[in-house]
Amino acid sequence: MNILILSGLYPPHYHGGYEINCEAKARGLEQRGHRITVLTSTYGVDEQVREGNVFRYLHPLPADGFSGGLAKRAAQLKNAILGRMNYRIAKNIAETVKPDLAYIWQLSNVSIFPALAVCDGGIPAVYELGDYWLLQHKIDFVLEKNPLKRLYRKALFGGYGFERLDFSNMIMISNALKRSYLEGKFSDGNITVIPSGIPDELVVEETVRAAKGGGEFKLLIASRIVEDKGVHVAVKAVRFLLDSLPGTHIVLSITGNGREDYLKELDRLIHSLQLQDCVHMRGQIPHRELMDEYAGHDVFLFPSIWEEPLGMTILEAMAKGVPVVASRVGGVSDMIEHESNGLLVAPDDPVELAGAVKRLLTDGVLYSSIRAAGIRTVREKFTREAVDGRTEDYLLNLPAAMAPRSADDRRMTR
Repeated sequence: MNILILSGLYPPHYHGGYEINCEAKARGLEQRGHRITVLTSTYGVDEQVREGNVFRYLHPLPADGFSGGLAKRAAQLKNAILGRMNYRIAKNIAETVKPDLAYIWQLSNVSIFPALAVCDGGIPAVYELGDYWLLQHKIDFVLEKNPLKRLYRKALFGGYGFERLDFSNMIMISNALKRSYLEGKFSDGNITVIPSGIPDELVVEETVRAAKGGGEFKLLIASRIVEDKGVHVAVKAVRFLLDSLPGTHIVLSITGNGREDYLKELDRLIHSLQLQDCVHMRGQIPHRELMDEYAGHDVFLFPSIWEEPLGMTILEAMAKGVPVVASRVGGVSDMIEHESNGLLVAPDDPVELAGAVKRLLTDGVLYSSIRAAGIRTVREKFTREAVDGRTEDYLLNLPAAMAPRSADDRRMTR
């Protein structure tokens, strides 16, 4: 097949696992003989640039961080103008590439207009959804009860075209995410759940291993550093851990980028709890380096306080043999069965989080069994090779109106 991928962000310039998964899917489909073109934004680069089959041409929208007034309206007007420019860019690329289908990922930072462009060009679309961006668009453009707000958003942000988009083919990464979209009045029959995956070669063996002990334990968080991710909850949990395990040295490494105001808030919290020697803010680590980082830690923390669609770093930690303590939110339960292959805790509860980590650090049998079960879970359900196969089967077996040629014809040799 000749596939055009639309994604607002694309590695090496990305925010999290959603974009990493997009690149992985692109490479996996390409390795299976399909022709892949990626259209993404100029986020992370100084100007429009083509990198092989990746076109970094779309204009990223400025963040709408204004509380109101003229500044907010000016930002919204700029977004509207850039969105229409992105429509023309996507239209031109589609006319040049002539894809069999458009594979649409997260577009919130470039607007809905690129999706409208391929729709208007008669190109069938498949939506791969790893968060709530499309649901939020439907809320803004269709479900908004205030008619003036609804009309305003439609006029500025492409909402007049939203209802003509075809959502017959949607891939979602978790059952929890699917439930959210069903609540937003998307059709159950149009949604297929296919999770993210981990390359086979990154899954370690199930050899018995306990936490290192010796009075020092290393914990890891890898995420966007924003309040919804609950990093502050983990920092508070470290304080409770130290108080409950006297003589033990706990080190929490926090990797990822975040908003400046929240980073400052975390720094104040760390100092107020006297954790300067225990909690280390390490900034963004390249993904390849992060995969090597897991093995140097005893427990991976996922303290999110919002309805996570899935949580790619959970799978990465499990694949690397690092037991996970995670909040019981969203799609996390698609991956973790409590006390079998990980521990689940209530969100926004540092005491319960600390207690779960303490159980792992002090119970070698529990630690080893959860470690081994986590590895098995990834190997049996979440390898990227199996996920890519399911995605390819899905794309090749779309209805005739979506894919008029035979499967053999749609495959392309490299």
